[in-house]
Amino acid sequence: MKRRSLSPLRLLLAGLAAVAMVLTTQVPAHAEPTSQSVWVEWLYSNGVEAGRGQFQADPFGSEPGDALRACDFNADGYGIEVRMMINPSTSPSSWRTDRMASTRGINSPYCTPWATGNLTEGTFVGVKICLVKGTFSDCKAPEYGWA
Repeated sequence: MKRRSLSPLRLLLAGLAAVAMVLTTQVPAHAEPTSQSVWVEWLYSNGVEAGRGQFQADPFGSEPGDALRACDFNADGYGIEVRMMINPSTSPSSWRTDRMASTRGINSPYCTPWATGNLTEGTFVGVKICLVKGTFSDCKAPEYGWA
């Protein structure tokens, strides 16, 4: 069987098709969240859950939208603080807290009331959870979502 060499035009078309396929299937630099509710949790090294935080983007049943809350499950002397940044930058060193829910100084088990405030639909938010006691604060990296 005789092999045919590919013409430069066919090679060009094949190359363009490959580039088009790569460009249309690449994952964005920061992937979009799959839901409008962001959950964060604090786990101790032994796997016990110390607390949890939630950002609820849209109203659900009796839960308000654009709302944040913190829950502390363990009577260990530490509190749970959930911090939200509206329109966060990509630099962790530039974090500012725009909204917060905290169980600092409150006996557990306890969940805070919802900390609310209207956000424009589609606003990008970062939510992080911190273990707190007095002036001590140890925070996990933020999770991201949309209002």
